[in-house]
Order: sequence, then C-alpha cells, then structure tokens
Amino acid sequence: MFFGTDDPLLLGAEALRKASGAAGNQCNVITYRGQGRGFFILTREAGNYYKLAVAEMDKFLVSLGWLKTRSQKG
Repeated sequence: MFFGTDDPLLLGAEALRKASGAAGNQCNVITYRGQGRGFFILTREAGNYYKLAVAEMDKFLVSLGWLKTRSQKG
C-alpha cells in the first residue's frame, strides 16, 4: 500500500498491515514524506511519485514470484 506521511488514512493502513502479517500474509506500507492523498497520480509532479510507486509495486510482485525481472525472462 502506498501512502503519504500526511495522509490521514496512514494509521489505518498500518493497522491493516499488522493484522495481515499476523494472518500470514505479505503486506507492505510504503510511505512518501510530506505527501497526502492521491499523490501518485500520473499527471501530478510530472509523474515522479507514480513512477516511484510502480517501481515499488514491481519489486513487491517480483518478491512474491508473480512478476519476473528482465534477467529472469531469459
């Protein structure tokens, strides 16, 4: 899950992450300092936060084995 540190829903996300982990699931909360709601929309900030969020999402999916890296595609 992606949240800005100024997002009022961040505390709820942390609670969900803890509960999810306790249930044996992999759940991460990635935060971006000083950002609020909807910060990683493609048309905002020249898409910078969007690109960062997509890169983090890719890393997460690779860690689960759901997405292959270019070197794994052969």
